[in-house]
Amino acid sequence: MTNVERIDEAVSAHTHWFIKLRVAIIEGSSQFKPEIVRTDTNCDFGNWLYGDFPREVAGSHLLAEIRALHSEFHKEAAHILELAIAGKKDEALSLLDDDSKIRKCSADLLNRLSILKSSC
Repeated sequence: MTNVERIDEAVSAHTHWFIKLRVAIIEGSSQFKPEIVRTDTNCDFGNWLYGDFPREVAGSHLLAEIRALHSEFHKEAAHILELAIAGKKDEALSLLDDDSKIRKCSADLLNRLSILKSSC
């Protein structure tokens, strides 16, 4: 798989997390465990993100930002998932609002991934 394909796959996967979180909130349960979701290397993209990159990309500020945003996204998703499983629907839903931390993190991550994609 090419780097561009990996980035496209990551964009799709992270977009689908909003659906997974809403379903967990509605159902009050999830097949995903917050402690697994919290770690950003438990997904295919995370594994790739910490893998081997060409030297000019590996030490870049852009890659460091992407890694930090990806990690933050996972932490926020895990927190929302914990609330959903605990039955705290209103609180969990509020964390998915348009101005929420996870939405901002996701938008920033997608922006940085777009920049990385254009350099591949």
